[in-house]
Amino acid sequence: MKAEESIDFQLRRTWTSLMRYYNAKAKAESATVAMAMVLLAIPPDGMPSTHIGPKMGIESTSLSRILNVLEERGMIERNRDKHDKRKSIVFLTPAGKKQRDKSKSEVIQMNKMIADGIGQKKLLTCLNTLEEINNILEQQIP
Repeated sequence: MKAEESIDFQLRRTWTSLMRYYNAKAKAESATVAMAMVLLAIPPDGMPSTHIGPKMGIESTSLSRILNVLEERGMIERNRDKHDKRKSIVFLTPAGKKQRDKSKSEVIQMNKMIADGIGQKKLLTCLNTLEEINNILEQQIP
């Protein structure tokens, strides 16, 4: 089997292309893809900082750096949980909401670009197939 014929090669290649695309967009905003992903992950009513990393698959040290940069740029604020003072709840500021909306718009635009390029039917087939692959793999993880 040639590398190009394997599922993992094509998924890795696609992920790399996607990240290069998003990195170029983020660079224009003096940001990073990781920063945009964190902003997109925080719901309007906030989220405990300890939940963000596992939700996104980011290690706590990397997440801490990202949160510090976002806080320095005025995009998030961290408040103590009213019920458990040991916990920190992360909220988007107005500037963070604005940047999140830009990031969300980029995601929508990229999805539209792909759908326009390959057609809605192929896109839905691709998404359904990826979901099936994920389900198969999840069943194999102990």
